Amino acid sequence: MIDIHCHVLPGLDDGAADEATAVAMCRLAAESGTTDLVATPHANHQYSYSREASEQKRGLLQAAVGPSPRIHLGCDFRLSYDNIEAALADAAQFTINGGRYLLVEFSDQVISQGTSQVFARFRAAGLTPIITHPERNAALRDHRARLATWVERGCLIQVTGQSLLGRFGEQARDSAIALANRG
Repeated sequence: MIDIHCHVLPGLDDGAADEATAVAMCRLAAESGTTDLVATPHANHQYSYSREASEQKRGLLQAAVGPSPRIHLGCDFRLSYDNIEAALADAAQFTINGGRYLLVEFSDQVISQGTSQVFARFRAAGLTPIITHPERNAALRDHRARLATWVERGCLIQVTGQSLLGRFGEQARDSAIALANRG
């Protein structure tokens, strides 16, 4: 199992509050069969994102937990003008392992009309947006056709495992199951 969206780096966002919690999260993941996880601190208006600080925390956490699970770095990227321009200028600071995959998180209230154009710019720059947990976002659940269009144009979707188990409510569970059934 590979977990591509995990807020495990301590003290960087609303995830692990401290190193002990982060180590416990990693050990539980390894015991559950997770071989690799991507640490994804937020990059949004509330949490300032620094690739250097995140990489330093990733290295310290990997040393604390040992070889399993392997911890990679990405971020939970919120679409904002500054973030979009920074990603287009230097995508590796935001993408998973400095590659082409970019986790994109949306606001729960508003989906910008310009999102399709932003995704087209990302794709033209060689990036593959991965839309994070759309099953938990009412704005995305209510616009499944838009989500389907983005997937047809090369975006991917990440569904939260706990959504499939109903831990985020019936609507998220039903939406996650519908997305899984659609492939």
